[in-house]
Amino acid sequence: MLTLISWASLGIALICAFVVAIDEIRHPQKMWIMNAVWPVSALYFSVFGLWGYFRIGRRMAKDAMQGMPMAQMQPQMTGHEEPAGGCEPQSERDAI
Repeated sequence: MLTLISWASLGIALICAFVVAIDEIRHPQKMWIMNAVWPVSALYFSVFGLWGYFRIGRRMAKDAMQGMPMAQMQPQMTGHEEPAGGCEPQSERDAI
């Protein structure tokens, strides 16, 4: 029984890696090494690797930002981070 489960798991992982590789041929990553990393990750993580690729990796494709409005390309301020060019941290000498 465990043999059948292991073969099924390997088959699903191979299918996931194949899906990622085909999608990367159509939409290559910005960093060339990621074209190899994502399919290998799909072999290891199976369905979770496929989910991670479409959740994170697909946004990092070379053509992912084409046609996107400028407002979406700029990072959004959530109120927790300081604006760029904000106050400089105090040095230890100033704290004394």
